[in-house]
Amino acid sequence: MEAGTGTGRFAIYLAQKGKKVVALDYSWEMLSQACEKSIIDGVYDKIYFVQGDIENLPFKKNTFDGIFGIHVIVHFKFIRKIIAEFSRSLKTNGVIVFEHAGFLSRITSILRTRIFNKQFSYPDYYHSYSYIRGELANKKIKIQDSRKIKEFPRFLLHVLVCKFSFESLIQVFEKVEKINFGMVRIIRGVKNK
Repeated sequence: MEAGTGTGRFAIYLAQKGKKVVALDYSWEMLSQACEKSIIDGVYDKIYFVQGDIENLPFKKNTFDGIFGIHVIVHFKFIRKIIAEFSRSLKTNGVIVFEHAGFLSRITSILRTRIFNKQFSYPDYYHSYSYIRGELANKKIKIQDSRKIKEFPRFLLHVLVCKFSFESLIQVFEKVEKINFGMVRIIRGVKNK
């Protein structure tokens, strides 16, 4: 299952690889876009679209072999219930994959609000890695892999290049991207008995 599928980018990718996927999102508008894209990409018959809330998943216990959610939990101030729902819905030895944004990503979120002088339609929250690790352990999910993605925060690059017209910085940032500024990590865990 893809939790918070949005426009279905990852669900469509998995369907193209021959997987049957449940694509869940709270927004009917986003699900409609995902559905349209899946038709265009010829994988509509491999994706089951469900409107639902990741804090109250509309699925039975031990339903999925895997759950993934990229850029989803960052939108929730409290993630304990989400982790509990993921664990409940996962089969034993099921895999969970999601992304965790670190401290510098939190700083770019604050800068985004200050530069544009407004709150965005949805806030982003950043939880420490140790907090996430603890919540997963409480629900019997063991982290098997945690990899940092090494890239400069895209938002900050956009602001510097577009908002402040620092086009000359593009070449610098292309080189700097190899350094881990964003501190985003992909976490892969497995549910134990």
